[in-house]
Amino acid sequence: MSAGKGCGKILLTGAAGFIGRRILGMLVSMGKPVVALDQRFMGADVGEAGQVLSVEGSLEDERLIVSLMRRVDAVCHVAGFIPPDYTNSAFAEKCVRVNGLCTLSLAKAAAEAGVNRFVYLSTGALYVNPDRSVVEEDAVYPADEATFYSAGKLLGEIYVEHFRRQGLLQSLTLRLGSVYGPGMPLRSAI
Repeated sequence: MSAGKGCGKILLTGAAGFIGRRILGMLVSMGKPVVALDQRFMGADVGEAGQVLSVEGSLEDERLIVSLMRRVDAVCHVAGFIPPDYTNSAFAEKCVRVNGLCTLSLAKAAAEAGVNRFVYLSTGALYVNPDRSVVEEDAVYPADEATFYSAGKLLGEIYVEHFRRQGLLQSLTLRLGSVYGPGMPLRSAI
């Protein structure tokens, strides 16, 4: 693994989303410079002047991703496609493309640019649904809950882990479950 750049500026994908907004606020409060990428424009009034660069763009824009990687030292990949109907197979292709293949593009661009850290937010829906709390070592089998979404997220995990095992990227994958809080869209409320 290359020494990479120092840990300074952070690329935050999905910065305008429910989780991304919270992470952005935390990074700003810590004084971290952030490149906030989202498909929705966030405006320039986030954080201190010069602390946050808001970029409107898509994860599918590989040229944009490569250019952003040259400017950052770490990536927090929160963005993803959440289908409006988890049971509808019509959304499977977009789940694989955005949650799997775009994660591959991000990890590849990060490795090639010498980015130091890569944090990927996945889903706890990957686990088999046991009658107890799950632990990291539990089996993964995304065929029961949110199948199409979970399969795309698992594909992203496999790609990120591949780069880590090859010594090309220092990475961490977090599987989140039952995320909730103020500002949550009503359709997502438990």
